[in-house]
Amino acid sequence: MAVALGWAIATAISLAAGAWSSSQWHLELLPGLAVTHFLMAAMQTVVLRFRLSRPLWWVPFSCLGGVLSGLGSSFFAWRLSVHPDLTIDYLLSYPLLRGGILGLSQYPLLRQHSAYAMGWIPWSAISWWIGFRVALTVMPSPHTTLILGLVYGGLTGLYWIIPTGPALGIDDLPLHDRRSRHP
Repeated sequence: MAVALGWAIATAISLAAGAWSSSQWHLELLPGLAVTHFLMAAMQTVVLRFRLSRPLWWVPFSCLGGVLSGLGSSFFAWRLSVHPDLTIDYLLSYPLLRGGILGLSQYPLLRQHSAYAMGWIPWSAISWWIGFRVALTVMPSPHTTLILGLVYGGLTGLYWIIPTGPALGIDDLPLHDRRSRHP
């Protein structure tokens, strides 16, 4: 539970600090994403240092994923929203792509940690969408990014409560007719 709470706090503070520093330094999109996601990855690594086998790899995977998710979601969500045959809502596609790409970039490290790592990708996407929607309710405000970070960090922090043991397969379930492989 302490990891989940630390994760939520680290994510919220780092997203708010990254957005603040990007605005203070008048950074363009790419450097702003890099600074924000470097701060987020560094603070999350401190929280995960005892949970992952290679916690320092979290920084490059998350930074790359953060930059790609920011650029990719901005580009593709806009294209989907103005396409004459699709017209997918930007407020739906942008956060889902952003959280999904970020989760996909972190998946290679998480699959070594948990049998449920594949669930991280959709959970990250849905969490970013929920955080984005909640943050829009307080816009414009200096606390918008902090709200996004608290909601996204809180929801993705729940992942760290899931037990990390191997998932049971169909052959592992105890049935009356046959013997289980596990005593």
